[in-house]
Amino acid sequence: MNLRVVKLGGSLFDLPDLGRRVEVWLAQQTPMPTAFIAGGGMFADAVRRFDAIQQLPSPAAHLLALRSMELGSQALAALLPTLDLVREADPLRRVLASAAQGTCCDSYVGVWNVIDYWLDEVEPTLSSNSLDWTLTSDSISATLAQHWQAASLVLLKSCERPGETADDWTQAGAVDSQFAAAALGVNVTWANLRG
Repeated sequence: MNLRVVKLGGSLFDLPDLGRRVEVWLAQQTPMPTAFIAGGGMFADAVRRFDAIQQLPSPAAHLLALRSMELGSQALAALLPTLDLVREADPLRRVLASAAQGTCCDSYVGVWNVIDYWLDEVEPTLSSNSLDWTLTSDSISATLAQHWQAASLVLLKSCERPGETADDWTQAGAVDSQFAAAALGVNVTWANLRG
């Protein structure tokens, strides 16, 4: 599919000029329909702190952390007000269908709030008991890129790529332990947006 999926790492949310950096990075890319997926960042960190105090059951705490991707998406859309914010599954399906048919404009760029779509349509058999902290927005984005047969997945991160393979990235703690399997067959590239 002629679609670029861009996962913006939540660790980037503390950059005062994040919106400008994303705009500059995007202007340097080959035009292609692009879907931004935001990580949870400081919003997920708030859940971790809450969990440390309240000692929630792991699935409940982790699901709250995954829900922080919704706040990340809205925060990113607020920083990039010219972009389309896709909140519902139906508009997301329409853009996907348009990209699959080659009728989606190459200048299309949107911020996609994907957690409900991922839970309902990509991983509907996922039990809440199997949710744990080894799964992050990186693997969710990779799973979606694979599911959509996207042309590429770009990881916008706060560091240089720590090695050549997804296993190297996992060993360095730059992606979660499920990422290598989730990204199997996906064309993944890396960009240090902080550097």
